Amino acid sequence: QKLCSNYIDNVKAYTQREKVRNPYTGQYEDPDERLLRAIEEKIDIPDSRKDDFRREIMNYIGALAVDHKQFDYTTNARLKKALEMKLFEDKKDTIKLTSLVSDVVDKDAQAKIDVVKTRLIEQYGYNEDSATDVLNYVASIFARGDSKAQE
Repeated sequence: QKLCSNYIDNVKAYTQREKVRNPYTGQYEDPDERLLRAIEEKIDIPDSRKDDFRREIMNYIGALAVDHKQFDYTTNARLKKALEMKLFEDKKDTIKLTSLVSDVVDKDAQAKIDVVKTRLIEQYGYNEDSATDVLNYVASIFARGDSKAQE
């Protein structure tokens, strides 16, 4: 459900030429093209047809809204398949990353991670789950090799 919401938010922003609010930073960013394409490629939507597919999704959601109905991704077989495949792929990567980290992180590195987490909780008001989310977000940036300079 979360992946679907994220996808739809990005599709909406893309089709309306808007920005998407990053839930971690609170900043507004361009739609996540990598996420959009990762999902669309699962159902063989070529790059040349991505705009049509995204407009089709938004038109479908709009038609439902006119009839006072909620969008349910499970009613769109292609989108459901794409989201499920992407979710499976992400979980598989998370499991690999978790096992890799647990095998590689030594006591010293784990102690440093714990210090950062404790600091987030005690000094910055994060709760346990939020602190873990922040650390996972940072880890995912490093895992993707996506640490580009902020513009």
